[in-house]
Amino acid sequence: MIPLTIGQYIKEESISQFINSKDHYELAFYGSDVDYPFIHHDVWYHGVMNAIKFSKKLAICYMREPAFAHDEHVEKQILLGHDLVKDGVPAHKIYYFYSTDLGKETHEVIAKKHNLKPKAFNIITFPYYEVDAYKKILEEKICEHVPPFEAKRKVAVRSFLSLNGKPDKFMRLRQIVLYWQRRLMNNGLITLTRTEEDIEKYPNLEDYYNEVKDLISKTDYDKLCKHWPHSLDEHNVKQGLYGKHFSGYPFDKKLYLDTYFSVVSETHSGAHNCNPQFFPTEKIYKAIINCHPFVALSTQNFLHNLKEQGYKSFSPFINEEYDQEPDAYKRMNLAIDQVEKLCKDGVPIDMFSNAIHNYTNLINRAETSIKLVEGIFNESTV
Repeated sequence: MIPLTIGQYIKEESISQFINSKDHYELAFYGSDVDYPFIHHDVWYHGVMNAIKFSKKLAICYMREPAFAHDEHVEKQILLGHDLVKDGVPAHKIYYFYSTDLGKETHEVIAKKHNLKPKAFNIITFPYYEVDAYKKILEEKICEHVPPFEAKRKVAVRSFLSLNGKPDKFMRLRQIVLYWQRRLMNNGLITLTRTEEDIEKYPNLEDYYNEVKDLISKTDYDKLCKHWPHSLDEHNVKQGLYGKHFSGYPFDKKLYLDTYFSVVSETHSGAHNCNPQFFPTEKIYKAIINCHPFVALSTQNFLHNLKEQGYKSFSPFINEEYDQEPDAYKRMNLAIDQVEKLCKDGVPIDMFSNAIHNYTNLINRAETSIKLVEGIFNESTV
């Protein structure tokens, strides 16, 4: 696809990284720092407008985050589509790609806000993080992973793996406090990585104390700080996405070989500074593509929603009633109960059958998604 560079074009945000397409156009941005309407940019005055009217299609992508209506950048991209239609571009030539169904709702909200008649845009939910794991690991092979034939025969050195960044997220530092209080720190390979962004906001480890002071005394917190989990993949974090945070790949395969299951603290938890929507990211798919069973620290019914996509969870080996608990802190405590139980009793080998099913399901879903989008951009544009 031909990138239309308005402000900052980010390939990580694009649909073209996943498909073999011809010469259609694509907008893929990150951030909302463009202070003029996109339609006023001179990119539209070099034959692009006519090309979309008569022969090409336009993809507008925003997939690494949910498309919230309050996001100025999302709003601009939606208004751009309306402006293009006003200037004669057929609405059916414009394809919006979002990672969740929220994109459809947001289009309605923005149209109503600006008193615009809804347009017949193609609004497509594309499982970005799922396909990204497949593309980077299985196709591009940017790093090694644990395939099914290795998963069942591993001899791990620790019970669980817990890879965390952004300590101020609700279920990150709180999770570590619970491990500390339950004496589980030595049972896992645990990270709590601080990026440059985090260090700017919290220059010292002590500055995080207000986030967890309801859980732990200052004296005990100071002791925990002396054993703060350092990054096990620091080199990879430094080459993270647009200099801000680790995008998940590459990772060290050995982390998954050396542990039996993952505790996945997802981006959304529905508490404090975290959104309530079901939003699986690279965090859960890294576990899945390494055939790792998992305990999920996320939003209520996260496991239920995953199962609706063909994945399996790990009941009855894990009591997964925690997934139904509406209170985020109680939900995390119930989940950590299961982590503690697995550390004490061991990880049943039968859990890996479900993990291998999930590995296959990810591949099948990703390949189906890619074929669907390839069909869109390789079919006739008449």
